[in-house]
Amino acid sequence: MGQSGKKKLAGIIAGGAVAMSSLLGASLARATTKTTITAGRAKFTLRIDTDPPTSSFMMIDGTIVVPNASPTISYSDAFDGALEIRFAAEGVTNTNYSTTDSDCARTGIACLERTSVATVDNNGPSGVSTVSGVGIIRTVQGNLDVTYTLTFDPLTESVTQVATITNNSGGPIAGTLFLHTNFGSDSSTQVESTSSGDNILGSSDTWVITTEGGNEDPGADPVILSRVLTPGLNAGLGSTLNGTDDLNWTVAVNLANGDSQELSAQHRLFTSIASAQASVAGESAATPVPAIGTAGLLGLSLLTGIFGAAGAMRNRNKKAA
Repeated sequence: MGQSGKKKLAGIIAGGAVAMSSLLGASLARATTKTTITAGRAKFTLRIDTDPPTSSFMMIDGTIVVPNASPTISYSDAFDGALEIRFAAEGVTNTNYSTTDSDCARTGIACLERTSVATVDNNGPSGVSTVSGVGIIRTVQGNLDVTYTLTFDPLTESVTQVATITNNSGGPIAGTLFLHTNFGSDSSTQVESTSSGDNILGSSDTWVITTEGGNEDPGADPVILSRVLTPGLNAGLGSTLNGTDDLNWTVAVNLANGDSQELSAQHRLFTSIASAQASVAGESAATPVPAIGTAGLLGLSLLTGIFGAAGAMRNRNKKAA
């Protein structure tokens, strides 16, 4: 074969390799769809993976809109991922870093892998919507089975995660289970109030109110009330939130085969610090909300409505996720 023929052949092979690489890349790309769930004035954007498994965040943003305003007034970019179920091996003490899939490649951290496409139900009682599914967390000690339900309540304009993590590995698994949130306010995240009565998030706190640098102006991030619903969870693994954007509600576990642990926490969106503070008036770190299983989600909606109604006023898109 002449030199020109060899060059042509080489070109064909190279072109074929590029085409095959592109096809392979497309086949490996995550298949996802976005959905927005409305809960009162709040709107939550979720990424539903249609080709599991994946370890990426499901809930990727939250917005709250002031009704009847012209032009539209909204507070958006609440989250860069929220209430994701994770596991830290023993000895891991800090997980403050960006919320990406690469987090789960870090030593000692394991993320939820969804093993089925999540089920979305927008026809619950009183306008409540749910997103539920199953998955696993792969640890070096064995796999943990997970069932989860996100509940979106229009009464409290909130999202609540209720997850049950069960050890069916055949042996014990020890470490820290946690619900991880990355706030859209990034390094401007500022603590306004906590259950202990100050603006310093500590390990005994059961709720925290955050803003984007104290900003309540339209176009800013929402004011967010984040709270524990399972007794025994606390702010850990490096959570501080003044100048950082990661919140980890944690619980240390040593699960024998067959044992389960519930994780439950909630975010509520507001347009003012005062309305967020009024919603938790009278609550302290010593009085967390009782744990509620997945079967009790309607009751959970009612409970959060009761807590949110304590003196609360009815509450009021920076970037697309």
